[in-house]
Amino acid sequence: MLPVLEKWNFWAKPNNKAGIRRQITANISKFIKNKQVISLTGIRRSGKSTIMYQIMDELVKGGEDPKNILYVNFEDPFFAKTGDLKMLDAVYQTYRENINPDRHPYLFLDEIQNIEQWERWVRTKNELGEAKIFITGSSAKLLSSEVASALTGRNINFKIWPLSFREFLIFNGLEVGEDSLAILSKKTKIRSLLKKYLKWGGFPETTMEKDDEKKEIILKQYFEDILFRDIVQRHEIRDVHRLKALAVTYLTNISSLSSYNNLKKTLGAPLDVIANYTSYLSESFLISEMPRFSFKLKEQQVSPKKVYCTDGGMRNCIAFRFMEDIAKLAENSVYNFLSMSGNEIYYHKGRQETDFVIKEGMKISEVIQVSYTSNTLPPREISAIEEASQFYGLKKAVIVTDDIEKEIKTDRFGLNLVPLWKYLLK
Repeated sequence: MLPVLEKWNFWAKPNNKAGIRRQITANISKFIKNKQVISLTGIRRSGKSTIMYQIMDELVKGGEDPKNILYVNFEDPFFAKTGDLKMLDAVYQTYRENINPDRHPYLFLDEIQNIEQWERWVRTKNELGEAKIFITGSSAKLLSSEVASALTGRNINFKIWPLSFREFLIFNGLEVGEDSLAILSKKTKIRSLLKKYLKWGGFPETTMEKDDEKKEIILKQYFEDILFRDIVQRHEIRDVHRLKALAVTYLTNISSLSSYNNLKKTLGAPLDVIANYTSYLSESFLISEMPRFSFKLKEQQVSPKKVYCTDGGMRNCIAFRFMEDIAKLAENSVYNFLSMSGNEIYYHKGRQETDFVIKEGMKISEVIQVSYTSNTLPPREISAIEEASQFYGLKKAVIVTDDIEKEIKTDRFGLNLVPLWKYLLK
């Protein structure tokens, strides 16, 4: 077991896996000294392991002895058939006996969901104060009621997304800062990179890859890994063809309204199968369902949902399409941006539909429409968002455009038109 651990750890060889620093790393680092377990969850290949290495690198540069840090990758083939608590104990004892840390260590346990009943072990070590523990997982099951109960008061979770647009620019060598004039001076380069962001998405590996053919191969493999490793194997799915058909249907129809009854007819599958498979796709972070806002809970629950994908690049490589869906991809990027910011998001449906309404506390604080046009804004977009604004008692709203930037004001209403490239840099 020791040679397996040596492959990954600082005390055996220098670190070269920290990569370009992510924005969220600084937020996580603030909790290094807290007693709670820190969990990082998110779609496979979004950069959770790299962020762990960035935190470990930060600890070492801050003076921590590398032997006081243990990183374990539970997707290493060595652990494939022995994922139980006895093995977890054996890993820990091997480390303690051979490396001999001189203080309570930092434990970084990557893809911990592969270990059955891991939460019992983590909770015990945390309660005894034996170690500061970081965990990652590619399943929302890490946040399920059972796990939340097991780690009540002992867990701080961070959801790790693929790169935001601002991070995407940094990975492409473009720092834009916060100054509006400085950003405007780089508009041409920013808009060029936005096209790449909408086409290829924000997974770190594909962002760094320069060859488009390789990008497509990588993204298709990510999709297969999510289906088979995070869903089929975990949930023992037999009807893989139907699961894949449902995933492709969702990815093809991002930003569109979707109901289980319609999918039942389209795929010829029982309603409970559609519901279960959809929950598995959501648990793996491949898709997100956004509900309609209603003051009546039952109406909200029975209304169709809008579905978005976590990464537009993967979607473009998998979806069944005949033409470039730039408007859908723009709306999808706004949804992800709002979600990364921790907003509670819905869509509005009255006489007309508005893409996003943001709920803060007990009230709606903002309404947003995405109209990806660079010329004339269609009147229906203005009337739709004005209707939603009046419904929620708001006096201003935002429409995200391709390249129209201006303010429209009346006696009762103010409308701010913002280009997508600028909106994503807020």
